[in-house]
Amino acid sequence: MRAEQVDQVTINVKNLGESVKLFSEVLGVKFGDVIEAKVAGHDVRFSFSTMGIGLAQQDPPEEGFRALGIKVDDVDEMKKQMDALGYEPLSHIQEPIKELQYIIGGVRFNFGEYSSAPVPNRPLALLLGRQGVI
Repeated sequence: MRAEQVDQVTINVKNLGESVKLFSEVLGVKFGDVIEAKVAGHDVRFSFSTMGIGLAQQDPPEEGFRALGIKVDDVDEMKKQMDALGYEPLSHIQEPIKELQYIIGGVRFNFGEYSSAPVPNRPLALLLGRQGVI
């Protein structure tokens, strides 16, 4: 398994609408439609920019760093490595894009395998919109 690139950073915010507006104005980037999902028992609303910044508002609210997304060449091999180290995935999605999510050293990592790069909206965001849960 080889990590290919960091492709997404997600930040927890208290107010998604205000934060999308602020980040858009400060960075000059556009954010996509809001995606709603249930993640680990929490209602979460996401919006992702085309440059790989994601904003997340969850209930109860949190602020600060949420997750780091890394494109890998083989999610199945990544899972084998993590299993050997004793890690349990928070989520494991096989279709339409392979993705694993772990907490490693207190940081949430999303490992994704997909053919085209970069993806305008992180694969997890697309999957959350389709499946409604991870």
